Amino acid sequence: MLEWHLDAVHHPPLTGPLAHVLPAYSNSWTPSSRDKPTVSAYAGMEEAIVATGDGSLFVIHIGEKPERFSGSDESFVLSMLDQMVHKAEPERFLGSHEGDVNRLLVARDGKTIVTSSTDQKIVVWNLGARRRVAVLDPHPGYIEQLSESCQLALLRTLGGALKIVSLDDGSLVAAFQGDKPIITCAADADFRWVVACDRGGQMHFLHLEA
Repeated sequence: MLEWHLDAVHHPPLTGPLAHVLPAYSNSWTPSSRDKPTVSAYAGMEEAIVATGDGSLFVIHIGEKPERFSGSDESFVLSMLDQMVHKAEPERFLGSHEGDVNRLLVARDGKTIVTSSTDQKIVVWNLGARRRVAVLDPHPGYIEQLSESCQLALLRTLGGALKIVSLDDGSLVAAFQGDKPIITCAADADFRWVVACDRGGQMHFLHLEA
């Protein structure tokens, strides 16, 4: 079981035009085990998603700045620390990968998370329920991008091929294999166009028919 520690760092007061914009403090969370964080992503203004080395996912509540405060800088930091200690206890998702998580994407709807791992599985998670809802076994590789509708995912396989799969049932929608392995790729919001670059430096522009 992971135990997390919250540390507050008080920075010197800022000067200049940013003095009233940026806070003079920061906070850090450190797990007290060897399963250190591997990847992270923001799920909103007050939540961050963190994956650890054992394949688990956690939600960290970042907390809010008090609306009003008057007092010394030291009292301000103590007030923030006291507030965040009660909100920042990480919540573990039900279910986990069996290897390191290498990609973690949060969908635009703010409700869905998709991860890929060295266990060669793609997992779909429900953020609100804090649990995994689907495991896409037939598609080992790296999750690269989610469509705006959160119905499709762009994957880059371990062999360097591209796949577009359905997040509803894991079915294959489209696939592309170049002469050399694909090393980077991107798509538009609706996944009608995909651009990719292979290891030889050649660019590929792909169009998905409706």
